[in-house]
Amino acid sequence: MARTIRQSLDSLLPQLDDSFEVVVCDNFSNDGSAEILEEYEAQGKLKLIRARCNRGEGRQIAFNHSQGEYIITGLDMDDTFKPTLPNILREYNAKHSEFMVVYETVAVIPRLVVEKVGGWMPLSAYEDVEFGRRARAICGSKYMRFPAASAIILKRGNKKHLGTLRMLREIYVRAQISYAMNLRYPDTPNPSPVRRKVIAFVRWTAVRLLTNQSQTYKILRSRGTLSEPQPSECTRDLTKRNRRRNCRG
Repeated sequence: MARTIRQSLDSLLPQLDDSFEVVVCDNFSNDGSAEILEEYEAQGKLKLIRARCNRGEGRQIAFNHSQGEYIITGLDMDDTFKPTLPNILREYNAKHSEFMVVYETVAVIPRLVVEKVGGWMPLSAYEDVEFGRRARAICGSKYMRFPAASAIILKRGNKKHLGTLRMLREIYVRAQISYAMNLRYPDTPNPSPVRRKVIAFVRWTAVRLLTNQSQTYKILRSRGTLSEPQPSECTRDLTKRNRRRNCRG
């Protein structure tokens, strides 16, 4: 993330005036990101919180240290942003100020809605999707979805630099959460035949190991966002045909 964080902040901060606060939760990164964030914090441009956390916990920690009447979440530090945020927020305040408005992965949410929904769950992936499911169920018509984040995000981060082992671990975790929540796996752009087989095997293994006692299952069950049938029933006898259907690999 150190490769992109400065570019990301420089594309975002000039769009915000003194009425905004920028809260960043850093999971004790050791790739140079912390030093860059400390530099911006020393300039008074953001509030830096350092804590051991996954993605869901990080969003919740940042929210707990914020004070605004509404928040903007999903502005990840490996993305760069278009200079459109002021216009989007102006329209939000004029027309949708009581609503949770979602631009694919970026969301503008009233503080009261976050508190009513119960915040983010401690998930390592799809924490925003899970939050959105509860928000739709609890808030109903107060939830609005727009088709894409392209109105805000200019360029998304590239995860190729994560390394093979970390990429496989991320695929594994996402496969478990995706399957438990009955989500479609995101397509891998132009995978080689070998890479496609490796990803399919990792996903299949992740699903086979997802049981009623797994941490992922317990977290999702605690908030009622687990899809039926239960993973233990789905993974008992996976034939080759079922693997293709369930793993979408």
